[in-house]
Amino acid sequence: MRTAIISICIFVLIIILVVFSYNYTDNITSRLVASLEENEKYVEKNQWDKVENETEHFKIIWDKNSDFIKMFYDHESPDIIDQEIIELQNIVENHNFVDFKASAETLKYMVLSLKENQEISFFNLF
Repeated sequence: MRTAIISICIFVLIIILVVFSYNYTDNITSRLVASLEENEKYVEKNQWDKVENETEHFKIIWDKNSDFIKMFYDHESPDIIDQEIIELQNIVENHNFVDFKASAETLKYMVLSLKENQEISFFNLF
């Protein structure tokens, strides 16, 4: 009986941690995607100073949360995002519209894939 209660408690704890990690990841990815979309609006209006500020804001959000995200993922995806952020900053410094769009779309895809990998589904559980 004691073993069953301990097993149920551990199972409930695991479920709580999974829900927490998903909600946390959802919140972070939503903020990151919103920042990228805001950045794209500034690029279309050719406001590169605001693009630089928003790119720095994106990097700050990522840096604050990347260590926590790396606990839930293999390091490959977050490391690729780190590299892409550096590339995006270089593109912004050069005011390159075409490369910015490509890099921003890559970052969006990578960030959203983090969220998709955390979704609670039968495939992700087993």
